[in-house]
Amino acid sequence: MVLIEEATNASCGPCASQNPAFDVLLNQNRDILTAIKYHWYFPGYDPMHNHNPEENNARVSYYGINGVPTAAIDGDIPNGPTFGYPGGPHGYTQDLIDEYAAVPSPFNLSLSHRISDDEDSIYIDMMIEATEAVSGDLRAHMVVVEKHVNFSSPPGSNGEKNFLDVMKKMVPDANGTVLPAFQAGDYMIIQGAWQLA
Repeated sequence: MVLIEEATNASCGPCASQNPAFDVLLNQNRDILTAIKYHWYFPGYDPMHNHNPEENNARVSYYGINGVPTAAIDGDIPNGPTFGYPGGPHGYTQDLIDEYAAVPSPFNLSLSHRISDDEDSIYIDMMIEATEAVSGDLRAHMVVVEKHVNFSSPPGSNGEKNFLDVMKKMVPDANGTVLPAFQAGDYMIIQGAWQLA
C-alpha cells in the first residue's frame, strides 16, 4: 500500500482548485493506497485544523512543508515535469502512484479496530512483521481518519464543502511509537485507544 499524506486548508484557494481532481485520482486507487489529510493552520480558518492543531501542525512540520496544498508519497515530496512546485497535488499521476506501489515494503502491517459498545471509543490493534532486517529511527504511526467530512456550507473561505481522509487523531500522538530494530520474521503488536471526538 502506498501512503499519501497531504497538507491542506479549508481557506486555501489552490487547495480548492487542486483537491477535487486529486481526490478523484486517490479514489481510483484505494486498492493500492491510503490517504491522510492534515489540515494546517495557514492560510485561514479551518475547523478540522482547530479540532487537533498540535498533531496537524506536527506532521506538516515533520515534512518541512511551508505551503498548502502539498502532498507526500511514502514519505517523499515528489518533484518533476508534472509539478509546478514540489508536492503539488496537481502533479500527481497514475504512473507516479504505480511507481511507488511497485516498491516492496520491509514490513507487513495488519490492523484491526473496534468501536466500544457505547460508541464513544475506538480500540486499535496493529501487528508489525518485518519482511527483511530493518534498523534506524523506526516509528509506528496509527492514525484515526474520518473518510468524509461534509458541510452544508463552506467552513472556510475557499468554497470547499467536502473533505476526504481527514486526520482526527494520531495514536498515541504525532511522535508515534518507537520501534526496535527488526530481523526478518520478527513481529510485534501495538495497541491503542482513543475516546472519539
